[in-house]
Amino acid sequence: FGLFAQSCIKDDGRNGCSGCLLETVEFTVDSPGQSKSSYRCSEDLITSFNLLVYSGDRLVSSKHIEGDPRGKAIDIRLAEGLYECYAVANINSFDPDEYTSKESLLGLMIKTDGSGFDSHGFPMTFDGTISVPEDRKVSISMRRVVSLWEFSVDMSAIPGLVVSSVRMMNTAGTVSAFGNGGSEDHINGDFASDSDIQTLNLGGQVLFYVPENLQGN
Repeated sequence: FGLFAQSCIKDDGRNGCSGCLLETVEFTVDSPGQSKSSYRCSEDLITSFNLLVYSGDRLVSSKHIEGDPRGKAIDIRLAEGLYECYAVANINSFDPDEYTSKESLLGLMIKTDGSGFDSHGFPMTFDGTISVPEDRKVSISMRRVVSLWEFSVDMSAIPGLVVSSVRMMNTAGTVSAFGNGGSEDHINGDFASDSDIQTLNLGGQVLFYVPENLQGN
């Protein structure tokens, strides 16, 4: 799954520069994706999008789009220099004004109990560095914070086995959006739908979405 952005730049920036560059970003998705199991949203669903640009630790520009940003132009005015760019999608009630420092954004934790996945889509993030004016075209690839697992059962080991339920247990209750911190909260996560159970009992394979749980190196 990828989300891509292209950009051009010209004009003055939020940091008071004159004759600086204006960046225009256009989004497209390279894979439609599919969704199964208990979550009904498609993998590429985007219902909200935020782009934040930092110079050092300071937020110099941000854009919020309610709805799908693909096919829309996002204009950002930046002076010449090096910037760190971050993007988040499908995080309900995310307010860029609460993250005026990069340090505060790096501490962002995303809840993964799934309560909003069906309506808002899977949380996604991106981070990268750009240099203005050299980087006139910027490619952004959004990444889901939940992993896709392929699951099947070897029926030959237990003759007559019939699967009646499957659930991912003790999964991460929160995910660090941009860091390597592991979750201290644990939940019972994604589970097999009725059609998934039928598929497993016919010897097939089903999909589950499991939150990342990064615990360091």
